[in-house]
Amino acid sequence: MELAGPVYELRLHGAALRHAVKISIPVPVPQKRGIAAGPDVVMLSYYDPVAGQWRSSPAIYDLASRMLSADIPHLSDWAAMKLNPQQILDAMHSALLGFLGVANSPPPDCHGSASLPSSGVQVTADTGDLVSWCPDVTRTGVVLRIVSKRTYALEASYLSDWSATLAGPVDPVTREILKRLPVITPRASGPGVHTSIIPGGAELDVQPQPGTSGRVLIGASGEGIFIDALTYAATTLAMVYGRLPGAAATTAVNTSEVISDMFTDSGCVKELGAAYGNPDVSTSQAAGGLFRSLTDVAASCLAKYWPKVYQVSGPSAAFIASVLLWAADGIKLIVTDLHAIVDTAFNPLGSHIDLRSLPLPEFYYADAVLPEALYASPAYPRELAIDNQEGIAIQSLDTWLPESMIMTGILSHDECQPDCAAGPIVTFPVRVVATDPRTCDLQTYQSGSTLPAQTYVYSKVTVSVLSGNPPSYLVGDSVFKVCR
Repeated sequence: MELAGPVYELRLHGAALRHAVKISIPVPVPQKRGIAAGPDVVMLSYYDPVAGQWRSSPAIYDLASRMLSADIPHLSDWAAMKLNPQQILDAMHSALLGFLGVANSPPPDCHGSASLPSSGVQVTADTGDLVSWCPDVTRTGVVLRIVSKRTYALEASYLSDWSATLAGPVDPVTREILKRLPVITPRASGPGVHTSIIPGGAELDVQPQPGTSGRVLIGASGEGIFIDALTYAATTLAMVYGRLPGAAATTAVNTSEVISDMFTDSGCVKELGAAYGNPDVSTSQAAGGLFRSLTDVAASCLAKYWPKVYQVSGPSAAFIASVLLWAADGIKLIVTDLHAIVDTAFNPLGSHIDLRSLPLPEFYYADAVLPEALYASPAYPRELAIDNQEGIAIQSLDTWLPESMIMTGILSHDECQPDCAAGPIVTFPVRVVATDPRTCDLQTYQSGSTLPAQTYVYSKVTVSVLSGNPPSYLVGDSVFKVCR
């Protein structure tokens, strides 16, 4: 607030004021024109020397005569106060720059990411800077945790049988806009695809359906820009309202109620629908144009319903209502003046995260003793023959994962002393680990084999002894052959 004219020092000398007196103060014509002049309304104020500030007082402003009149209960320093338009416009300017900026959000926490290699999935992404993300492995499966690095809303699209939830609470303003979004854009997803909005700086957790592969696309969208326009208009009006003397404290809950009331106005809904139309966000310029159009409508409609929700009444009601309507025009001016920034803020290219579910390789080994066979989970071999005298009796299957398979067994070794028929047979506990899955031509020894020529198998089988010291040719990764 600032002085609209001179300060009037009203005093009585040698007497005391016994009742209210009427004063009329002329209000100078603004030197500027248009939005820069501010709203043509004033507020009668007196200076409180104890508090060291100006305080408002009930008054009537006649715009035609430009006179501010009131019955005042005391004499002191009185003046007409008006909004400082440049100060408010500068604040709107800064608010828009901050709204379209980079969010200072910490990256997501993925404490289970170390278990990803054994989870059966591979996750890759492009090098975009819209989000930070990580794959987490939880008790219910793999979760892609995605945090927006923008202060405005982004949209994520993913397969329809995947699920997504926002981490943490959603502020009341955003929640109300999301609730009302289907009124303007009832079809937010395509066939086989679901979409979710990521509010500025927020985290979206996407959980793929086990065994599926797909892509999460993140970027600007018509729905996201609709949310951005309403959010910027509402939060900027709240900022202006909060600076006015005599105004109640702004709250996110009350501001969300303003948005709710606005959507009961068929005229506002129609205007928003017309501005939204068939949104084009294929270029950053088109996305910026959509934001400007929606912000223009939202600011005017929200300003109309603000006094009702915030229960603005009394002598300051006309002043506050006029300031809010002026602020709506100010928002339009700022968004237009900063069109170059607005038109480059929304990235149409976006980012993507790809998740691929890996198949379980089959287990295979070749020898010249037992018939060759492929084993698919959960079936596994009960015996791995090495030659006619030696082999491994498998006792348990420990794990069968996309990257590896582990079995435990007993290795039997014939020491052939004095001959192989006489033995003796010595046993050792061993672990058999199959790794390096790939598609290869299978090694075969048996004639007339009916195995497929190429199969996706673990291409490397390693035998390691758990205790004892068997001959070296019975351990390592050359005991069994898999691929040619």
